[in-house]
Amino acid sequence: MSETQRKPGYNAALDGVRGLAILGVWLFHLHPPSLPGGFLGVDAFFVLSGFLIHGLVASDLDAERFSFREFYLRRILRLLPNATVTLLATLALWNLCLPPNSAIQPGLHGLFTLANLSNLFVWRHLGSYWGDAAESAPLTHFWSLGIEEQFYLFFPAFVVLLHRARRLNLVSLAVPAVLSLALWIHGSRHHPSGTFYLLPTRAWELLLGAAAAQWLRSAPTPRHVPPGIGWGGLALLLGSMVAVPHADSSLGAVALIPTVGTAALLVSLRDPDHPLTRAMSWSPLVGLGLRSYSLYLWHWPLIVLGRLVANDREFPESAGALAGGVLGLGAAWAAYHRVEIPFRDPHWHRPRRLAWLSVGLAVTTVVCGLSWRHQAPVDPLGRFDPMTFSGRLYDGSTPQDPRWSEAPRYWGCRIPVPPADRPPEPWRTGGIRPPGETATPRVVVLGSSHALMYSKLIDDLCRERHLPVAFLGAGNGIPALFVNRGSPLLPAPDGGRAFDEARKAWLRTWRPEVLFVVDRWEARSPGGPAPGLEGDLVAFLEEVCPLVRTVVLVTQVPVLRVGERENIRAWVHWRRGASEDLPRLGPDARDAERRAATGILRRMPERFPNVRILDAGTRFEQSDGSVRYAEGRRFFYTDDDHLNDTGAEEVADLFRAHLPAR
Repeated sequence: MSETQRKPGYNAALDGVRGLAILGVWLFHLHPPSLPGGFLGVDAFFVLSGFLIHGLVASDLDAERFSFREFYLRRILRLLPNATVTLLATLALWNLCLPPNSAIQPGLHGLFTLANLSNLFVWRHLGSYWGDAAESAPLTHFWSLGIEEQFYLFFPAFVVLLHRARRLNLVSLAVPAVLSLALWIHGSRHHPSGTFYLLPTRAWELLLGAAAAQWLRSAPTPRHVPPGIGWGGLALLLGSMVAVPHADSSLGAVALIPTVGTAALLVSLRDPDHPLTRAMSWSPLVGLGLRSYSLYLWHWPLIVLGRLVANDREFPESAGALAGGVLGLGAAWAAYHRVEIPFRDPHWHRPRRLAWLSVGLAVTTVVCGLSWRHQAPVDPLGRFDPMTFSGRLYDGSTPQDPRWSEAPRYWGCRIPVPPADRPPEPWRTGGIRPPGETATPRVVVLGSSHALMYSKLIDDLCRERHLPVAFLGAGNGIPALFVNRGSPLLPAPDGGRAFDEARKAWLRTWRPEVLFVVDRWEARSPGGPAPGLEGDLVAFLEEVCPLVRTVVLVTQVPVLRVGERENIRAWVHWRRGASEDLPRLGPDARDAERRAATGILRRMPERFPNVRILDAGTRFEQSDGSVRYAEGRRFFYTDDDHLNDTGAEEVADLFRAHLPAR
């Protein structure tokens, strides 16, 4: 169907709402600070989808022409062709343009997407919408389509049952909407990630749109909506996009602002002479809305690809995102005209369209499966010695995800696991101690996963000198400093505070000679290390310095610009090719923050006489600004920011110099 050949009753202003919503999402994904609440365009889409679907089903029921078969065939031909082409193109790009094994996760995600379960995959495998895993996955955005498609499975039957029982009214739609909203508000506080991604806690937004449509159609004559309602709704939607902060899954009742605003906007667009209707029918906005589904599908994979390629080539990720966003506009235009419109064209025999779609789905399923199951060796030419990361053996916390070491970025690295009989929270019982050790620790190690990466080295050095040692390090991003109050990373009630108090108590009891404190210091304060890090560090040292003879602050090693999302050794092999020279690998974009944090650490001995600095970071910095991540056959890094056991050995002399005599 061409843009000018619209069905009777077509309201261009509704496509204008689509255009407004997709513009917000596109700008947010392109550069979040430019429109912090732009992601709320998805919430507007949910309301609009409920509004349109209810109107369609209810109108067909009133005319006695509703058919489940026709409804689902129209949905299939509307949604699946473009989604299938997007999946195929994304997997092709990930297989061709990125290091080996980059397409494994998108391949598995693609299978979930084809089964309309993308939201479940994102929830279980990628976590928070604002987390690093979700932000670097090319199919994350399919989560919202999964919710809509699941809604389409149940909602028509629900409406049909209500219609047959003559109970299709505003109350019958409002009751389940209110129940879902209550789940949303409760879950946003207690289970934010699942609440964000699952249909039961999102259904209220689609039901709100359905209720708005029911309110309009239930009156015997067209309802009069005061002009201010629509303008107020538009203000709520736009205002939320500008003002709502993006880095928070716990929206709770705040989500009512854009959704109620969208509903108010929709019920005001029935009058073609209303100034708001004319404004929302502005042709560029309508044109964008007509292509909104296509743009939603295509923009995110290309933005992610642009960031990854830019990072790989040492360009700013923002430049890569911009390039990907612009390419997304072009791809969306092409897909709309070459895929969407042909598959919705009633003049093209429907069985033929369904046959082509079936072939596309079969091919896409095979490509997804092959991408998921194909696992290339990370070091196929055997250029590096085997490597081990022993940090898990010294983790005193309760691991949040015992499968983290199975991720592709850790393939080829041996990661020993703790014994099965270890207490679930060793920090409560004195941390990790060498087997059979009962003497009061003379050396204590405190810190995050960056402390874990040195723990085997410190353990070995203490064994050499027969020094009793205790390890109170914790992975999962738990900070070294006493700032864990209410930490979600320690899930027991008041677990963060209890963890900090237990560590203080052990130090007061043991009064060790040496305390090593290790952390990823740049990450301790959002947006940079100062002033938060300095204040927290001073408060920490004021508490521990009177309890310890010597406090050793260990500076942070450089963070690589690759390795957070990909396997470093596979990346090196991919970039190295047949060359014998190692590819140059620079630090990530936060290196200035790391250096600023190191400067803060170096100032501490001026204030606390028993503080010493162990400068581990300089051992891995090279004169040209790149990172010394490997040498000869030895590889030093496990991922982007953690040394493996071989890398830790590179600073063994520095740790040995700070140990007490035998």
